[in-house]
Amino acid sequence: MSNPDQAELTRVVTLYIDGAAKGDAALLDEAFHESAHWFAYMHDTVYTVDKPGFIELMVGQPGNTGNLVSEIVSIEQTGNAAIATVTDKGFWGDMDFTDYFQLVKFDGTWKIVSKAFHLN
Repeated sequence: MSNPDQAELTRVVTLYIDGAAKGDAALLDEAFHESAHWFAYMHDTVYTVDKPGFIELMVGQPGNTGNLVSEIVSIEQTGNAAIATVTDKGFWGDMDFTDYFQLVKFDGTWKIVSKAFHLN
């Protein structure tokens, strides 16, 4: 992966990390494509949320309640597509997640297009 792409992919994923932790709508809006979507199971319930719904959730309930540690585990890129893995420990106080993001480069700008996650 070229350094410019690595740096930009890391920046975009960090926008998610910081935006979800702080409940910052502007950071989340910048990170995600307009058509982005989230999919997951939590406690045997399937969740699917669009971008506006996810931003509303994070603004109303920021993930960092005092002990959140998030880490970018990996970013893999092929051309204009990439996958990033992030771990969150202590999200909403006591929840640990593994997040999988798909990113696409649109007209030179990387955006997250989907997130699938697992409650560990």
